[in-house]
Amino acid sequence: LDTGRKFIPYDTLVDIMLNMAYYKMNDLQLHLNDNYIFLKEHLAGKNLSPEEQLKYVLEHAKTGFRVETDIVGKNGQKLTSDEHYTKEEMQNLIKLAKALHINLVPEIDTPGHALSFVKVRPDLMYQGSLSDYAGKHNVERVAMLDLDTKYEETLKFVKSVYDKLLDGPDAPLHGVSTVHIGTDEYYGSRESYRRYVNDLIKYIKGKGYTPRIWGSLSAKRGNTPVDWNGVEVDIWSIHWQRPNEAIAQGAKIINITDVPTYSVPSGSNSQAAYGDYANYERQYNSWTPNDFRTGGGPLLPASHPSILGGGHAVWNDNIDLHETGLTSYDIFKRFFKSMQTTAERTWGSDRAAATFAERTLPTSPYAPQSNPAKEIDQSDLFTINSETVKNYASKKVKASEQGLAFEKDSSIEGLAGDVGPSHVLKFDVTVTGDGEQTFSTSGDNRIYLADKDGYLAYQFEQFHIQFKKKLEKNKRYQISIVTKPQSTEVYVDGEKIERIANPAHPRFAHNSLVLPLESIGGFKGILHSAELSDKPFVNPRLISNDKITATASSQQLPGNATEGAVEKAFDNDPNTFWHTKWTGDTAPYTLTMTLKEAEKVNGLTYLPRPGGGNGVVTRYEVYAQKDGQMVKVSEGSWDNDAQEKTVNFAAVDTNKIELKVLEGVGGFASAAEVHLLKPVKEEQETPAPSQPEKPTTPEKPKVDQTGDGTVELADQFTASKPASEDSIAAASKSADYLKKEYKVFPTPQKVTYGEGVTALRKQVNLVMGDQLDIYTRNRLKSVLQDNQVSYTTGKAAIAGATNIYLG
Repeated sequence: LDTGRKFIPYDTLVDIMLNMAYYKMNDLQLHLNDNYIFLKEHLAGKNLSPEEQLKYVLEHAKTGFRVETDIVGKNGQKLTSDEHYTKEEMQNLIKLAKALHINLVPEIDTPGHALSFVKVRPDLMYQGSLSDYAGKHNVERVAMLDLDTKYEETLKFVKSVYDKLLDGPDAPLHGVSTVHIGTDEYYGSRESYRRYVNDLIKYIKGKGYTPRIWGSLSAKRGNTPVDWNGVEVDIWSIHWQRPNEAIAQGAKIINITDVPTYSVPSGSNSQAAYGDYANYERQYNSWTPNDFRTGGGPLLPASHPSILGGGHAVWNDNIDLHETGLTSYDIFKRFFKSMQTTAERTWGSDRAAATFAERTLPTSPYAPQSNPAKEIDQSDLFTINSETVKNYASKKVKASEQGLAFEKDSSIEGLAGDVGPSHVLKFDVTVTGDGEQTFSTSGDNRIYLADKDGYLAYQFEQFHIQFKKKLEKNKRYQISIVTKPQSTEVYVDGEKIERIANPAHPRFAHNSLVLPLESIGGFKGILHSAELSDKPFVNPRLISNDKITATASSQQLPGNATEGAVEKAFDNDPNTFWHTKWTGDTAPYTLTMTLKEAEKVNGLTYLPRPGGGNGVVTRYEVYAQKDGQMVKVSEGSWDNDAQEKTVNFAAVDTNKIELKVLEGVGGFASAAEVHLLKPVKEEQETPAPSQPEKPTTPEKPKVDQTGDGTVELADQFTASKPASEDSIAAASKSADYLKKEYKVFPTPQKVTYGEGVTALRKQVNLVMGDQLDIYTRNRLKSVLQDNQVSYTTGKAAIAGATNIYLG
C-alpha cells in the first residue's frame, strides 16, 4: 500500500488491517516513502537551463516520507513529511498487526524513488546520464541517489536512516520482523546497483531482520554477486525479475505481478492493470500465487517451497500535477476490492468465473469493529433548532426565537461523527463575526463558513477545498452540502457554487467528503437550523436530462464503453464522455440540446472529461432559439482543467440551446456531462430575511431589474483575488481585452471598448452613455467579472485608471 506518495491516515490503516484479518490476509507492506514520478511535467512552459531544471523540480515536486524522525539536512530540510505516522502511531500499528497475526512490513525505497532523501542531501543526487533509457529525462536524477561517485557516502546516509528507524526500544519501527529495502526502477550503473543491493541486504540481516526487495536483477545483470539466500523477493515485473532466476539464487518469492494486481487510483472506475481498480476479475479467473503467466512468466508447481504467497498493490501515482482528488475513503475501496479477490485466490479452491460477483459480495463485507464506509445509523441523523437543541449536549449556546446564538467557543457536541457520502447537510446560518469561521469539526477535518481567505470551504485529509462564495456578515443564508461518492456539491440559497480550481492540480476532478460532524461550533453568529439527511438532493436549477434530446455535429461512433456518442454527455455518469470524431472533423463543433417543451433557461454546466486531455473545451459560445432564430447569449474561455464550468446568462424562453465549441485541446471537443439550468423562482421572489450591510466583495450582486426579469450586474465589482503575473500577461494578448466590437442580444447594438486592459493592477472604470441598454451593460460587466477584473462605473473618465468607453 503506497502511503509514501499519498498519505493514508492512521484510522484508515486500522480499518485496512481489521479487514485483512477478517479475510485471512496476513502480510501488509507499507510503502513509506516515494515521490511524484512524472517529474519532467513540472518543466512545461518554463525556459530553464539544465541546472535550473534540476533545482526547480527538486524544490517543487511532491514527495513523502511518512515515519517520524529527527533527521534534518544542513539545508534545513526535514526528512519526515508534515503528514506522517508518529512513533506512537507506528508502534500501535505494529502491535495491532501482531494481535491480528499480520506481518507488517515497512518499506523504505532507495536508491530510486528517493526524492525525500535527495532533498535532505542534494549533494548525493545521481550525477550520471539517463540517455541510455528511453523516455527518461535528466531531471529524474533528483529522485536517484548517487551510487557511482559517492557510493560510500550514500550508503552511510541510508544506513543512518535505518538506524533511526530500527535501533532501540523507542525506534518507530521497533518490533517488526521483515524490512523491505525497495531498490526498484533504478537507472544508474548496473554494477553499482548490485553492490548496493548486496550491501544493504547484509546490513539488514545483520540487524536480525528478514530483508525483502523488489526483484530487479534480471534487468540489472552483472558480475557483482548478490546473496539472495534468506531474502524475500517481490516478483512484480517479469522483465525486471524472472521468478525462476530468483529461486535459483536462493530467494523466497511473492507473486505480485503488476498484470493484473496493480491499481493506480484515479477516479475513472476503470478496471485494468494500473487502472483505477486493478483487474480483479482477471485476477480471479487467471491468477494464483504460483501462476505468473498473466505477467508473461511461468506456471510453477503450487506446492513449490520457494513461493511464499501472493498479493496485490495500490500505487498512488496520481499526485501533484496528476492529482485527481481521491482520498483515503476512495483508496480503501480500491484496496478492498482487490483484497477480496486476493483472499479468494490465495486461500480458496478453484471457482468458476460465473460465481465471481456472488463470491465477492457477502452480506456483511466489512470486519466487525471497522467502518471504512463511514456509515451511520438512522438515529444519527438530526434536526437541530431552538426547539430541539435541548436534546443535544451544548456549551455556551443560547436559544432564542431567531435561532441558536453561537460565540467562537460555543459548541454542540456528540453528533454523528464521520459521515460518509450520500448525505445532505443543510443549515440556515447568519455569520456575525470576523475572520475565520468554522461550522463543524471532526478531528483535523472541518467545514468552514469562512476560511483564512474568507471562502466557504472544507478541509478533508490533505485537501483544502474552496468554493466561489464569501458569506456577507449579518445576512442569513441557507447552505446545503451534498455528498456523493467522488463528488461534493455546495448550494447557497439554491444556487450551486463552483469549486475554486487549484492550478497546482489541473486534473482534480473528484472530491469525496466524509462530513466532519463530531461537533458544530467555531463561529460567531446565529444557527437558525441544521439538518443531516440521507434523502436524495436535486439541484433546484437543474433541467432533467429526460426533457432533452441531444445531437452533435461530430461524434465518434461507435466509440467504446467510455467515450464516443453524444448521449454519454447526458447519462449522469461523469466517467463516460462525448468525443468528436478522432479523425476528419475540425472545430467549430456544435452540441445541440432540444427540449420537449419550451421553458426558461438561464445557464448550463460543462464537466470536462475525467483526467483532462483531448477535447477539453477552452473557448465556447452559447446560443438560444428565440423567435425562430438562434441568438448568442454567452461566450467565453475556460481553463484547461477538470473543474466543472458554469455559464449563466439572462433567462430566455426557449426549446433549443446550442453549445458551440470554438477551441478544444488537440483540436477536438469532449464533455463528460452537460446540464441545462433554469432560474430558481422561489429564491428570486422571496429572498431570505437578512440584516442589510454593504458587502465588501460582492460576486455578482443585483442592483436593478427590468420588466422581463433581466437583472443588472453591479456597478462596482471587487475581484476575489488579485491578478497573477501570468494572467496579466495573458490578458494583454487576449482578444477579449483588446479593441473589439460586440453585437449584444437582444438589441443589435455595437459596443467598442478600450485599447486593451493591459495593466490589471490599475483601476478599470466603465464610462457608460445614457443610451446603453441593460443587456449591453451586462455583457461587458460579465466579461470583467468572469475574468476576475475589478471595476467601477461612472459618467466620466478617472485619471490614472484604465477607462473603457461605452456608447
